[in-house]
Amino acid sequence: MKQCFLIPVIFLNLLLNAQTTFEKRFAIHIQSTAHRVVQLSDESYVIAGDDRYWESSDPQDFVLIKLNKKGELLWSENYGSMDYETLNDMKQTYDKGFVMLGYTVKNLMDESDIYLVKTDSTGKLVWEKTFPFLGRDTGKSIVQTSDSGYMVTGISNVHVGYTDVDRLLIMRLDKYGEIIWRKANDNQYAGGQSIIPSNDGCYYVCGYTRCENNDYFNIMLSKFTAEGDSLWSRNYGDYQREYGMSVKQLKNGDLIIAGYRVDTLSYSSVNSYFIKCNAEGDTLWTREFDGVGYDISYEVEITSDSCLVFVGFGEMVEKDNYDAYLLKISLDNKIIWKQEYGGTSTEFGRDVIHTKDGGFMMCGIALDFYLSGYNSRGIYLVKTDSLGQIAYTSLAENKPMQFNLFPNPGNGDFSIRTKEPVSAIEIIDMYGKQRYYEALRPSQTEYTYRGRKLNSGCYIIKVSNRQGFSSCTLIVE
Repeated sequence: MKQCFLIPVIFLNLLLNAQTTFEKRFAIHIQSTAHRVVQLSDESYVIAGDDRYWESSDPQDFVLIKLNKKGELLWSENYGSMDYETLNDMKQTYDKGFVMLGYTVKNLMDESDIYLVKTDSTGKLVWEKTFPFLGRDTGKSIVQTSDSGYMVTGISNVHVGYTDVDRLLIMRLDKYGEIIWRKANDNQYAGGQSIIPSNDGCYYVCGYTRCENNDYFNIMLSKFTAEGDSLWSRNYGDYQREYGMSVKQLKNGDLIIAGYRVDTLSYSSVNSYFIKCNAEGDTLWTREFDGVGYDISYEVEITSDSCLVFVGFGEMVEKDNYDAYLLKISLDNKIIWKQEYGGTSTEFGRDVIHTKDGGFMMCGIALDFYLSGYNSRGIYLVKTDSLGQIAYTSLAENKPMQFNLFPNPGNGDFSIRTKEPVSAIEIIDMYGKQRYYEALRPSQTEYTYRGRKLNSGCYIIKVSNRQGFSSCTLIVE
């Protein structure tokens, strides 16, 4: 009798402790993307990203979305003006509200300003700030300080002679978003992508820097005082192009950096690149995750079992697209598991959190998301169990096209030649954001992109027609 009794008890215990999993694609209006996710105390979620009411030429807003634990929509709020706002970061604040950071571009001109939004817990706007300075300023990452103010890092792109130069930007704001001080490093070509408080009351900034008198970039890690004074700065990498995207600190003071590396010898691959270093920036180990061709990691999450989970996307040659992924590794640099998510279209993983039930919640972007017959882009959410697993539903088959892209690498101008007519072309940057879109003539098989500046880096060029789409990587030197 004991054995007969144990089976249902064990089964009931498994049911009670089951982890909710789901995969969702949706849009608030015609185009939506997700870049940050947080979980609240009631196990609900708040997602932050961008939202557009209609086509690519229309204004774009910040969007804040609340979901229940099953991923069902509770409410959404948009923030912005008739300009073009792009979100890069969101955090929950001490008062249970939210702060969102990014930038705004007026009338799609070349200048941009940092844009900051503060809401209450229900998404109601408390205040918003725009910081107009010369050049192109971009807010990338924000943290709240102990006095309820904020530290911000980003990029200040300025004209120096005939070239545009990136400067590492850090700002200290009070609790109302007013500037206390603003500092841009004029001594080096650099940009900030991620800022975190250190265990000793200072701040770490992770990003990239251009090595002096050379055409390569290294991952940069800098430490600043609370007043913005530099304590030290370290570079990581070699004669390639390495970019740091996120940094987190472990309980023992060690640091984990997530980023990627571009192979500048052949420009044939982009690989995720991970670094573990101590609190002084000394390297403990590195790992280059070699995907098929194009593989980028955006964020790292420290799990409750003292492991690391990285989120990003990688090229799937057999499906001719890109899938989101989660990669779990141990602190001693051993792979535990890797899971890929997506279908026959392209999905980007942008952020991941370790949820209260022991699973993971990933948010990102789904390209070729069809809404009311319109080929759009949508929010992509994946809630997994503790092993990163989820059951999938069937998806429609994509019929990819063959096309040639040249020159590649190049200066940003390129041509495309296809064997069959193309209806549209898109340029998507490494954050999964659309940089350019054009509808083509129904019978067009050749196209040239020229005269619209693309900064150095990696882009996805996507061509599509009614039967499907294809994409490839463009390297801009």
